[in-house]
Amino acid sequence: MRKACITLKEKKSKLCLEIEKSSKERAIFLNNFQELENKLKDLQKDLKELNELHDYKKEEKYDL
Repeated sequence: MRKACITLKEKKSKLCLEIEKSSKERAIFLNNFQELENKLKDLQKDLKELNELHDYKKEEKYDL
């Protein structure tokens, strides 16, 4: 019959597996976060360019 209590070695093994899993999930999360951050920067750049184009067209309209 197996002991009801968990040995320290078994507990350590389980904790190591949990840490490894958490590390992998953290790496995935950080990668996804970086991708989103890059997309946000691109969108901000596009918005700035659109605003500049809009302002230019607005000035062009009034110059006529």
